[in-house]
Amino acid sequence: MIFDSNKIILMLKEIIKLGEKLKNISIEKKFTTELKFDNSRVTSADFYSDEQIKLIIKNVFGTYLILSEEDSLDNQHKIADYGEYFIIDPIDGTEAFIAGEEFCINIAYCKNNIPIFGLIAVPWQNIIYYTFNNNVYSFDGKVSCKLESKINKNSIAIGKRSHDKKKFAQIISHLPQIDNIFTKNAGIKYLSTIIGLSGATINFGAIKDWDIAMIFVMANIFNYYLFDGKGQPLEFGKNNFSHDNGIYLIQQKEIANIILKML
Repeated sequence: MIFDSNKIILMLKEIIKLGEKLKNISIEKKFTTELKFDNSRVTSADFYSDEQIKLIIKNVFGTYLILSEEDSLDNQHKIADYGEYFIIDPIDGTEAFIAGEEFCINIAYCKNNIPIFGLIAVPWQNIIYYTFNNNVYSFDGKVSCKLESKINKNSIAIGKRSHDKKKFAQIISHLPQIDNIFTKNAGIKYLSTIIGLSGATINFGAIKDWDIAMIFVMANIFNYYLFDGKGQPLEFGKNNFSHDNGIYLIQQKEIANIILKML
């Protein structure tokens, strides 16, 4: 797979349009919900987004394997066995979507089960962050802007729906002074560290490959520290695509080392 800048921009424009449609569906509550096999909720909008993203990828890049959150587990494993595929989360933050809050669209491309390209769209902000040629860019539907690493020493983002207050307080007690702690939905919490709104993102809940693959690529570009709740580097396509011990994203080596010693 060779990523062509013109094709990427074409895909981004279509994802911007899709994000606007999904935002309106969320606002107007024009969706139905049902329970998945794991008792988590899924909406008709998840399936619509899944269908549209697969169509966009096919129209822009041709026929490629696509591993989606909404696929059956058997199908996900069959695709992962090939090692090279797109991986998508049609709506990252379904509960936030249902509540009319910020959600994301996640797309990454894996080779040998390692993410090498990623994008995260934030429809409420009408913006996409994506990678190309070992750089991170923002795209607002018209213009792409290259991002530089922006170190933030005073803020931490945490998961909004999977937060262990006692464990978090223990970690904070070992860190230099933190002036600002805030919660964010879905991939937006990790994105906040990528774009410099926080110096770290801490999430204790289980994270799936499709929730973090795009952040993996961005973190590597900026040389940030990304590891699981046991202090291990992330591996994709394993353990039913789940990182059950949470995931930490840290900008600075000093902070990463403090946390790693506690895990």
